[in-house]
Amino acid sequence: MSLFSKFLGGNKSGGSGADKASAFILALKNDLGLDSQQQAGVEAALRSFFEDRKAAKQARDKAKVQAEKREFQDEIMSILNPEQQQKFRDKFQVYRELLKGK
Repeated sequence: MSLFSKFLGGNKSGGSGADKASAFILALKNDLGLDSQQQAGVEAALRSFFEDRKAAKQARDKAKVQAEKREFQDEIMSILNPEQQQKFRDKFQVYRELLKGK
């Protein structure tokens, strides 16, 4: 069982949160050439994002959900070097869809 499986739970229709997280991290690692320190930073940011977003959704706070999305994106950008940031921007929709499970 992966770290994200333990954290995000089991399978649901459309894939589990763990599956989405793993796909997202693998795509960033392959596309952007993340080093181990960057990968750890992305994993931590993703765990925090899922946790914070879940709390905001449970509170039915749409503004907070949107704020969490922006904070997550900002945190990812802070982990990347300028070249990686540009690649991330160029493929942002692809990465977004991975987290949605599409």
